[in-house]
Amino acid sequence: MKLILDTHTLIWAFVNSPRLGPGARALIGSTAAIDCGFSDVSLAETARLIATGKISLAPGVTGARFLWALTARATPVAVSPDIAWLAASLVWPHRDPCDRQIVATALIHQTPLLTVDREITRAAAVLGLSVVW
Repeated sequence: MKLILDTHTLIWAFVNSPRLGPGARALIGSTAAIDCGFSDVSLAETARLIATGKISLAPGVTGARFLWALTARATPVAVSPDIAWLAASLVWPHRDPCDRQIVATALIHQTPLLTVDREITRAAAVLGLSVVW
């Protein structure tokens, strides 16, 4: 794995959103899909966003089909015991379990995390995390 994408980065890259940062866009564009990863928790987050109407799908596209399409563009990284433990034990006041798992995934795989998330970006240096946007 060469990159880990935060949930919004994964979605924005998939739909080619102009909201995707230039650094993130360049890295994703120069990296093979098999080397772009995302925490498996991003699938659950995306499903929730679709189910609550925060993400609108094209007519005829089901939520499951959209999620499967994401996995064709980047590799879901399953939570491992090491990722789970690191996510739970990070010395970081941010309590969002999804963000903690995403950060732990990038740290365990020693890859940059592509995110615009301010909480993550502020804590990156303390956590030893490389953030690109």
